[in-house]
Amino acid sequence: MEAARTKRRSLRVPPALEPLVRQLAALPDEDRKAVVQAAENARRPQRAVASWDTLDSLRGVVRLGGDAIEDCDRLYDG
Repeated sequence: MEAARTKRRSLRVPPALEPLVRQLAALPDEDRKAVVQAAENARRPQRAVASWDTLDSLRGVVRLGGDAIEDCDRLYDG
């Protein structure tokens, strides 16, 4: 048990983060876990999501046909 306490005390953060650590330590367990989980979630890249209306409005913006060979010829040969 004493080794675990000593290990916890030996963990250091940059001085600028010490106020954050003190604030987190003062929170009840459930709140602290929620804050840490929110921070972890914020690190994950967010996917861009378009509504069906947006996708529907973009339909027809580019018209190449539907035949890949013909589309390639039109695109590269003019």
